[in-house]
Amino acid sequence: MFIIFLISAILAVIVNTVLTIIIGLVSFYVEDSAPLYWVYTKLLLIFGTLFPVEFFPGILSTILKYSPIVALSYGPGRLFVNFSYDLAWKIILAQIIYIIVFYIIAKIIYKKGVKKLNVNGG
Repeated sequence: MFIIFLISAILAVIVNTVLTIIIGLVSFYVEDSAPLYWVYTKLLLIFGTLFPVEFFPGILSTILKYSPIVALSYGPGRLFVNFSYDLAWKIILAQIIYIIVFYIIAKIIYKKGVKKLNVNGG
């Protein structure tokens, strides 16, 4: 059980890293991405750490269950507190999917950003 939780925690760190890279790559388009990172950390704190997903009303709870917040903090935390193999596989699968999707998005933003930088003579 602890090994599966550890794998989930490592995948959560990877998802967070790729999302942070995406926020950093937004600097190709805006001058300062620090405010976006601040908003990202506060959303993660409020929706993923301070309040459980089940705490929120109907539609918001459903949206949060399919958001990266579950893959980042809520899912691994819930596995640590109340472990079940069914939940573990769902969270690990979601984390892998988010890693792949966000990696592809990061590559696209990077390619377009470098092209824009080269065109502008940077």
